[in-house]
Amino acid sequence: MQLKSLVALAVAVAAPVVAAVHLPVVAYVPFVKEGGLTTIPGAADGVYTSYNATHFAYYGKVAKAVNTDAPAVEERATAEKRQNTCNVSCNGQYGTSNDILAAQSGLRNLLANNPSFRGSISYVRNDVWAFGCDYGNGQVESPSQWDFDVACVKAQCGGGQGGWNSHKSWKSTYGRQIGGLRC
Repeated sequence: MQLKSLVALAVAVAAPVVAAVHLPVVAYVPFVKEGGLTTIPGAADGVYTSYNATHFAYYGKVAKAVNTDAPAVEERATAEKRQNTCNVSCNGQYGTSNDILAAQSGLRNLLANNPSFRGSISYVRNDVWAFGCDYGNGQVESPSQWDFDVACVKAQCGGGQGGWNSHKSWKSTYGRQIGGLRC
């Protein structure tokens, strides 16, 4: 293994479970677990990322953001291209089409300048959570990949139901849920 790869691996292992969003944090918000669902009762609209075992970092409503710098994640992304496959699960929860579209659009706008993350990243609109979950590798989700994942979910779950597209080899899921997220 090359030294550069070992350094990237060490950075990935030593780094806390925090998204690579370089924005000012508005607040650290405690979350609750309701079954398998992670939620914030009365969550304000906007961007949330994993912070630690008990809190999300809240960035407010972000339309455009500063570019991120997550070298370990970006290096992995260039080495392994994710296959565009649909492996969708629908959860039977429904939200309004307007809130789903707004949450998905909010996350897409964030990903345009902040595609790298670890843990989870989400955009909330009226209790609809558009999200990405990382299960250990660090992720890079481009807006075009997000559009693909959203299209997979819409094709199988319809326009108003919660659901997600899983990428097992990448240890990630992307989608939308009502009331919180399951990462």
